[in-house]
Amino acid sequence: MAADSKWARLSVSFDDSDWVDPLSDTGQLAWVKLIMYAKREGTHGVVRALSPSVMVSKFRLKDHNAVMHVTEMLRNAIGDNALILDGSLWVVRNWNIYQEPDSTAKDRQQAYRDRQKELKELAKKSTITPLRNGDNAVTLSRDHRPPTTNSSSNEEVLEETGVSSLSEQASDEVMPVVEIEEPKAKVKKKRSKKPPEEWECHWIDFCLNYPTREGDLNKTKGKVSFGARINKGVKPEIMIEGAARYKAFCDAKRMTGTTMVKQIPSFLNQDSYLEDWKVLTHHQPSFNGVHKKTKEELWAIAQEKFAKQ
Repeated sequence: MAADSKWARLSVSFDDSDWVDPLSDTGQLAWVKLIMYAKREGTHGVVRALSPSVMVSKFRLKDHNAVMHVTEMLRNAIGDNALILDGSLWVVRNWNIYQEPDSTAKDRQQAYRDRQKELKELAKKSTITPLRNGDNAVTLSRDHRPPTTNSSSNEEVLEETGVSSLSEQASDEVMPVVEIEEPKAKVKKKRSKKPPEEWECHWIDFCLNYPTREGDLNKTKGKVSFGARINKGVKPEIMIEGAARYKAFCDAKRMTGTTMVKQIPSFLNQDSYLEDWKVLTHHQPSFNGVHKKTKEELWAIAQEKFAKQ
């Protein structure tokens, strides 16, 4: 759920109300949805009124008789004065009592967080690790026996139970030792960098010789295609020379820096680096086979005609 979503309060015994209890499940759900609708799109409990059919669609009620149940809910709510119809607006009664911000909510939340913190600290301190004698455990010996009020009576009890001394009994017992476990710091594993391929230097030369383009050249996929062709046996110099020829072609056609330049994956996948990419600048034939005059020739003809006049 989004952190900035709105919340609405609903009493756990809302369906015990005299006007809500007779409603069907769909009718009770429609009332809850109406409260959420007023909270989301209204102001202080005042919101635009909806018809029953619109409510069924807006509240996504799946019951076949949902319109009838919604109509019954509205009739009961307005009759009990829980919902007031003011022209084209609904006014939810007692909104400021139940739905306005709770002034004590902040203090209650802080008290809850404090209790949770205390429980966590108590759980850490209550970690018990059993240790045997000799592992820094506290044991009883003859030199450190607790004081007794009647030593003779204790000896008699020990003789009856078959235990010779307290030290023998304590040496076989497991004494609990309280230890506080410190949280272990997480160690981040460093990812080993993949060594560069031998052909990556040729890839850089290819990019430097390739024409620029408006938009993305898609170098990520282009690098994959470049490496795949090298693995198939294509020499990188051939692709680099093809890119240089294509750049000269685009410069001559004034295509460089436009969207007419091919993306690198298309250039490589279509084997365009094998083309000549020659530019015909002079004496280009027209579509009807007639010689196409250059600008210089046209200018000379115009001057000749002007001189005859």
